[in-house]
Amino acid sequence: MTETEHFPWEDQLVEIKSRVGWSIKAFTPLLQHRWKLFARKRQTALQKLYNLPPNTISAILEHLYANCPIARTNLPAFKNCSIVSDLPFQSTYRQDILNLLHDTETCDFSLLANDSDEPVRVHRFILYARCGFFRRNISENPNFLEYRDQNMSKNALPMFAEYLYTGELEVTDPVAAIDLVGSGKTYEFRDQDEIDFLAMNAITKQLTEENAAPIRKRAVEKNMTNLVTQIDAAFPHSS
Repeated sequence: MTETEHFPWEDQLVEIKSRVGWSIKAFTPLLQHRWKLFARKRQTALQKLYNLPPNTISAILEHLYANCPIARTNLPAFKNCSIVSDLPFQSTYRQDILNLLHDTETCDFSLLANDSDEPVRVHRFILYARCGFFRRNISENPNFLEYRDQNMSKNALPMFAEYLYTGELEVTDPVAAIDLVGSGKTYEFRDQDEIDFLAMNAITKQLTEENAAPIRKRAVEKNMTNLVTQIDAAFPHSS
């Protein structure tokens, strides 16, 4: 993200400068949750980056943003910036990103389900980065601050939000998870089939006598014939 680009969340960006005159803007809420030194002493953290070459700063940001591996040649810089103490290390990436999701004070967008007016609060920065659908709409309308998904229930939406942030899908409700199938295409993820695969894999693994009927009912509503056939074969009395 260069300093010549402008986004609706401009006030949530921090400029990172290098001593050679190079600069880049980064998303402050993410840095606060991923980098303890930045959260405690922002100016100290920025000064440490200032003394590094641009390629090392980029490597640090890629690690903070996307958990990219740390090259041993960059380890001294990561240590000096108090990001890791050594290699290998125990990654806190998933929990850090979930903490960002739950940081409602910095969230600036509301996702709404088809059966509730209770919003799931998220960051436009994440929506823009992850989904072509939201990238297009945010670019066209800086005041695009809310979206209701008519195909997703209130129990599915939190699972969808966690997938948005972490790239992982934890299915806590296999009935509601059916609503997630097809969302990769709807929202134009880079890998549009991944969420379908993860959702279907979890649904089939969590099928039981108790939930077969409601899952089958939802699958019929969604015209998911393959899943209906699978349920009928495993639980003939579910229909």
